[in-house]
Amino acid sequence: MGEPVLGIPVGPPGFDQSDLLYYANLQRQIAQSESTNPVENLSRARQAHDIARGTLSAAQKSLAERRSETDKLTLKVGKLSEPSFFAKAFGCASASKLQKATESLESARSAAKSQTTRVDEATREAESVNRTQLEWETKAAELERLQNTRQSRLDAFFASPAWSADATLAGTQQEAFHADGRSAESRGHAGTFASAEGYLKQAQKHLAMALRLLEQAGFMGRMNMGMDIGRRIDRPMAGRNRSMMGPMLQGMEMRRANELTQAAAQAVGQAQTLVPSLPYIERGLIDTARRGMFVALLG
Repeated sequence: MGEPVLGIPVGPPGFDQSDLLYYANLQRQIAQSESTNPVENLSRARQAHDIARGTLSAAQKSLAERRSETDKLTLKVGKLSEPSFFAKAFGCASASKLQKATESLESARSAAKSQTTRVDEATREAESVNRTQLEWETKAAELERLQNTRQSRLDAFFASPAWSADATLAGTQQEAFHADGRSAESRGHAGTFASAEGYLKQAQKHLAMALRLLEQAGFMGRMNMGMDIGRRIDRPMAGRNRSMMGPMLQGMEMRRANELTQAAAQAVGQAQTLVPSLPYIERGLIDTARRGMFVALLG
């Protein structure tokens, strides 16, 4: 094929030199684009844009309030300036009220003017930040386009006859193929183990609740026994109907604990279906729990 041209990447026999040159040029463009950190700068520009928009919105709201106040004071001054108003309301003019309202109006107009300036500044800042965001969006999109083009070109290289014709590269391709398969298999296992972990955590919650219910049932049983003994000592013939409430509530707690234990066993069984090699799982215990560990006590 002859001596390679200086500066041109050399590949296996059969690769077109123009393709290799195009790929090398892509690499240079990508490196140049990445050096400006378009993705990070775009993220910062978006944050600045959100802040600028928030500042502008707050300034516009404040300006609207100032203008509303100015309008109200303008109307008030106008009414106070009419002599007929004073004659009807007070029978005399009130210069002090008119002066006070006029001063408030001037103050409100000054505040509205200052707020208008702040709105103008916030508007210019928001527009500037928006332009910056658009610039970084364009640069980030261009980097993504270059990266996608590079990936497409690499895929075309690996699919070309020249790739499979070279013994060394063919072996590398086979290794890459197996690596992709192992990676996919690992991702599948990870998902399976995550699902199994979810079932086991669910079982743990059910068992914890069942234990709390059993503790409550035991406490209720002891309380009922003590109260029943006390009633029998004080009033041998009274309170027998009330003494039945304790065992009824205790039985309800026991039944709920039994249901939770069965649910926990079901969850463990589902986890073991996903991962048959789960350690520390006693099959007989799970089967017993599924049937209900306290069924004999519940009668």
